[in-house]
Amino acid sequence: MSDMAAKIQTLWPEIVVTFVAFAVILIGLSPVAAFRRATYPISVAGLVIAIFLAAASPAMGLDQPGMALYMKIAIAVVGLGL
Repeated sequence: MSDMAAKIQTLWPEIVVTFVAFAVILIGLSPVAAFRRATYPISVAGLVIAIFLAAASPAMGLDQPGMALYMKIAIAVVGLGL
């Protein structure tokens, strides 16, 4: 695997959260109330997917092994609590 592919593989949780946030913004602009109410479950599903992708991502090259992985998962869990 190339160096760039390895770097992109570690960014999948952020990519998913960005796309889900964009989709939620667009769905939230809908005049249909049912679509606007669907934004919360879509957000939760996106965060759960990001948690699983972060847990499956390879270890980062930081001084504290696993610290970046822990922070990604902790931030996503806090987002679920809000």
